[in-house]
Amino acid sequence: MGGHDHGNEVKKTSISEEEIRKILTRAKVQVPSESPKFAHSPSSGVLHTSIEGAFANERARLGPNFTETDRKWRIKYLESQNLHPSEPFEVPELSKVHYNPVRRFYRWPLNQVEKLLCNYMEKHTASITRKLIGGTLIGYFAVLTLWYQLNYNVPNWEYKKGFRIFYTREVVLPGDSRWPMANPRTQSWQHYDLDFHNRKAFRND
Repeated sequence: MGGHDHGNEVKKTSISEEEIRKILTRAKVQVPSESPKFAHSPSSGVLHTSIEGAFANERARLGPNFTETDRKWRIKYLESQNLHPSEPFEVPELSKVHYNPVRRFYRWPLNQVEKLLCNYMEKHTASITRKLIGGTLIGYFAVLTLWYQLNYNVPNWEYKKGFRIFYTREVVLPGDSRWPMANPRTQSWQHYDLDFHNRKAFRND
């Protein structure tokens, strides 16, 4: 009644190419409106449990509670992990269910990048790399947009939109050699000028 798995030969299950073709054919003719609509739940509203059972840990399988029935279930579980060489296969029509046309449009470039990366790394690693590339590009353009707005879209006496930046005077306390520091704005018009003194119109020069 040992708990080791390598003592049993696990038969590899397979699915024929004809069955795969039938599955893909059914998926192609199915339109999104005919797809089942489940509740917003990873398990479609059903209480879920691990199909691996209570003996996922090898130490648990070495105990007396690991019965012959549990052993058969363990063998069946291991058989289910042997996928066909073509699995997991993607069904392109499923993207119409999960993503609307707008999302499919802007996801297309990185989808091509992910397919290219799959030739050099695992699917999971390619998916993570694709997300990192997308997040980096979004962050880069967000920083560029913010930098542009702060430098070229500031409000002035003609244009009230954009980011308004205020500068506070430096605090100079008694005991500092610069105290008392004179106000650098000596004229009343210098307060909230909004670059009006550099105007090219309405001048009486």
